[in-house]
Amino acid sequence: MKVYLKKHPTSNWLLMWRTAKGRTWYPINEKNIVPISNSKGPEGLRSYREAMNRLLHGEMEQVLFDGLYVKTLRVLALEREEKAA
Repeated sequence: MKVYLKKHPTSNWLLMWRTAKGRTWYPINEKNIVPISNSKGPEGLRSYREAMNRLLHGEMEQVLFDGLYVKTLRVLALEREEKAA
């Protein structure tokens, strides 16, 4: 599933997420976002870290990731950056 992620408009420690087809933005704490890598070592998470840094520093408005929301754990699992928006 494609997931958009952006900064919360009023809070510094919250992010907002929604599916690519959805309209509702949901708040999520940064601690509840789990990066997933299929490749070995820290190289697999490089695109995730770079995209999150650009997002948190205000260089980008939102980022599109492959990921899924695990409802029972209340965790957003993100695989990789698709494209910057």
